[in-house]
Amino acid sequence: DAAHRRGLRVVAWYLPGFRDLPLDLHRALRTIRFETRGGNGFDSFALDIESTEVRWSSLRTVRLLRMSAAIRRVVGAGYPLGAIVASPDRLVRTDPSFWPGFPWRQLAETYDVFLPMTYYTYRAEGPRAAGRYTAQSVQIIRRQTSGLRVPIHVVGGISFDATGPETQGFVDTVLERDVIGA
Repeated sequence: DAAHRRGLRVVAWYLPGFRDLPLDLHRALRTIRFETRGGNGFDSFALDIESTEVRWSSLRTVRLLRMSAAIRRVVGAGYPLGAIVASPDRLVRTDPSFWPGFPWRQLAETYDVFLPMTYYTYRAEGPRAAGRYTAQSVQIIRRQTSGLRVPIHVVGGISFDATGPETQGFVDTVLERDVIGA
């Protein structure tokens, strides 16, 4: 209520384990439908797609796509949905065994924006490295969704682990990469 009074939009998110799809879907939809006593709800919803509770990536993918399609059917085309994805660099380059065959294109058809958890603070030291790592992550999404022109909002890292120059390297790169936010 306080956020809405100040003109802020509020995004809810949920991390499904993909072990119990009906439970995950129930929790996500309950979150989306939440309403305060003042009549306010969430303005959008993002699914945090990173759990490996289900060991087999092919099964995780099937469940992720089923859940995503069900959420979209319920909320309709006009409700903004975000896909919070693990580091694109990790998914594609440094640890492809984490989630082989990650369904970039299918997710781009369901979600309105990708929110990659680049977390340069875990993977790069210095402003150039932070910028380079961030740029690679954006490029990977663009390559994996070639031709779809998906909006991207980059999640940078942990503030207390970042130096001022590293943060500047991150910000400079975000401003150069045609993303919608960071």
